[in-house]
Amino acid sequence: NLTGDKDLNRYVDKFMAALAPQINQMPTGMISAISAFNDMESDKVEIIVVGQNNREEFIDLIYNNYITNSILVVSDKGEENIDLLEGRQSNGKTTAYVCRNSTCNLPANDTDELQKQLYRLNN
Repeated sequence: NLTGDKDLNRYVDKFMAALAPQINQMPTGMISAISAFNDMESDKVEIIVVGQNNREEFIDLIYNNYITNSILVVSDKGEENIDLLEGRQSNGKTTAYVCRNSTCNLPANDTDELQKQLYRLNN
């Protein structure tokens, strides 16, 4: 999860387990709960873009590839106090980090490599 809070995970698991009988009885009345459950059970994708040089090309490429359950973090230098930016500072080149379930590919320093990584996410 995005916070890394294991207590929060346990709370959500208990909540969803308690809600399951109601979902089974009235699925059309519980669309938001079903969506939340789907989000909780699906792979989590994090895409981090750090740098300013040709950054718009990276972002356009990401937006043109629909990736479910993903979060995009964009930073000029990677110096903000955000857990997903930890250890991901810009070295002058725009770099993209594509991660699934907290396991990251090698950094992508060009749009061709980023496109390959995004393609592998969806296939």
